[in-house]
Amino acid sequence: MDEVSKQIHLYQRAGFGFAPKQLFTKTSIAASIATLLAPKENFKLISFTENWASLPKEQREEQRKMARKESQKLGGYWLKQMIATDDVLLEKMTLFWHGHFACHINARPDFGVSLNNIMRDHALGNFRVLTKKVAREPAMLDFLNNTQNKKSSPNENFSRELMELFTIGRDNYTETDIKEAARAFSGWAHTPDGDFVVRKKHHDYDRKQFMGKTDNLNGDDIIDILCKDKRTSEFIAGKLYKFFVADMPDKEAISELANVLYKHDYEIKPTLNHLFSAKWFYDSAGTKIKSPTELLVGLSRAYGIKYNDDQSLIFLQRSLGQHLFRPPNVAGWPAGQKWIDSSTLAFRMRLPSILLNKGVIEWNLKDEPDKMIDLKTQYRNRAKEKSKKWLQISTDWNFVEDNWKNISQEFFVNIQLPPIRSSMANDLIEKSRTDLKSLATTVLSLPEYQLC
Repeated sequence: MDEVSKQIHLYQRAGFGFAPKQLFTKTSIAASIATLLAPKENFKLISFTENWASLPKEQREEQRKMARKESQKLGGYWLKQMIATDDVLLEKMTLFWHGHFACHINARPDFGVSLNNIMRDHALGNFRVLTKKVAREPAMLDFLNNTQNKKSSPNENFSRELMELFTIGRDNYTETDIKEAARAFSGWAHTPDGDFVVRKKHHDYDRKQFMGKTDNLNGDDIIDILCKDKRTSEFIAGKLYKFFVADMPDKEAISELANVLYKHDYEIKPTLNHLFSAKWFYDSAGTKIKSPTELLVGLSRAYGIKYNDDQSLIFLQRSLGQHLFRPPNVAGWPAGQKWIDSSTLAFRMRLPSILLNKGVIEWNLKDEPDKMIDLKTQYRNRAKEKSKKWLQISTDWNFVEDNWKNISQEFFVNIQLPPIRSSMANDLIEKSRTDLKSLATTVLSLPEYQLC
């Protein structure tokens, strides 16, 4: 793979695609990785519906109604940040942790905002520190029922998911470990405004026995013990590999990555630096199916797409199968081929046309019979009207033309699609070479564009 192809692959996986200007900077891969990992100005999602405890009862009821509506919009607010940001790796890693520490947000959008900002603050920091912070977040305490975890009646939900999904992985702990960990987290709760508290009368201060260690353990101790076990580094390395590299695990590569993570005491930056420098990372080009968020953000960034109302982004997320802040369960969203079924694939392939051209694929009609031209014009107009019902969007084609002005059509095709393409794809591309708008709409609507 040549250096330009490596740069394209790096920005596809470590971000949400690339700007053409990045292809002409002539920086090395090592320099690009360093740029991606360098700290930048930290964005924060804004908080909503705060100070619940101080509101009169009547106002709290009204606040709850507004909050449910606001929680649906959170994913759209975040998507707009991903589209606008220069700190693509930070947002990409926040997206990774958002799926790893999956938490459904409904009645308290302020809790969802707080959790998302904690993930962003520590996205490129230390995994152990992040896990301890997440365990104190009101959204997670509520979602996994730890506010109901009391010495007199332990609730094991959080301790189970902490081990199975967040740290060491399934089959690496016992039922006794779950029960003892639950005791260690008993009394961990929050105030109505979301401040973390340990309710002393509900916390179990007796000795616990967890994974061979016996002591008066609390929740932080449990997380420390889990992180001292190298199987946790292997579990996290496996998830990073799946997110950034390939859906099918490579035991040797994952073990290599786990060793780096463990050696650096769960620091994420050196682990990602190793991952983005590895030959096996670049060997995986063109094999991963883009997640709905990656697809939507990548298109929007590259083609100057603006969303003029909140409902448009809610509709797109639901249709694509990844409504941020609303995962299907605590395991997060499925990935890889599970992103695709007959319904979502059809919508994914229409998405570029919907966003760039109000619902239809445009190509050169000059050689078509008059009857066919009329039929396609009728279809085009119907599709545009239908899309207006659900989407309020605009595309800045002046931005697009300026963004891609130094790129030849052939190079444009090659950097958008994997090198191996079907003959049908090549035929459609040839029909669409009249102008950039027609070419882009066709190229981005091909099945091959779903891969990165």
